Amino acid sequence: MILPPTPAAVNRPCRFKEKSDDAKPACGRPRRWIDTHMPLTVFSENGTPRVNLAGDLLAVLDGAQADLRFVVSPYLGPEMDAMIAGPEGVEAASQFIHRTVCAVPGRLYGACMVNPHFLDASLKTMDRCFGEWGFVLLGEMLQYIMHYRMDSAPVRRLVEQAAAFDAPVQVHISTSNRAQGRFASGVEELEDFLNLAERVPEARYLLAHLVGSPKDDPPVIATYLDIIEKRLGGWPENFWAEIIRFHSPGVPVALARIPHEKLRAGTDWCA
Repeated sequence: MILPPTPAAVNRPCRFKEKSDDAKPACGRPRRWIDTHMPLTVFSENGTPRVNLAGDLLAVLDGAQADLRFVVSPYLGPEMDAMIAGPEGVEAASQFIHRTVCAVPGRLYGACMVNPHFLDASLKTMDRCFGEWGFVLLGEMLQYIMHYRMDSAPVRRLVEQAAAFDAPVQVHISTSNRAQGRFASGVEELEDFLNLAERVPEARYLLAHLVGSPKDDPPVIATYLDIIEKRLGGWPENFWAEIIRFHSPGVPVALARIPHEKLRAGTDWCA
């Protein structure tokens, strides 16, 4: 899976156009790191509105000892509240992400979050996100917060649309295998997702924060991989997985059982 920029986005202003590296010697280029999971909110940790979100993000990016990039999406806050409350909030959330990305050109990439309960609004928003703005992911799909099943007709329609745009689908799976929302466990979330993946095999899936639980004996990821391998015969070609914590005892398990080119850094660090 090649993340940003998408082919349709390259020549549009404020659509994630890459800066040219032609003048830089290959040996002198900083290593590029892309964090595929960076939720954004307009509020600071103490609950006050952030007056310069783009500036705060740029300070983090500039302070890294690498060419660091973020894939950004809405986090808990007014944008997500609005998209849960009504269809008009779905596009408004992506507009917030688009504005932020445009304020930090070439360093941020947009993820298009949708709400299957408002299918028409979600499809329309996807048309703008992928057709006009060059977003690179559908998601994160927050089924446990918005109370839907991945294996449902509206979600299948959205995922088919994402596949038509060649956009990967970022799917929430509990890192710790705990109960969330109406799901009794991460295993239930995973099984629900696998039902969808079998119905829409043409899509590409990024399993959000799949690797990173501090639990051991066995690591949570071992249980998840047992389920995936039993149902699908191994790690599928159209699956990728995020590592959220690199000190997790599950990381060696993931490295041993998931092809390394299928692993991504997705810290879910809420900015």
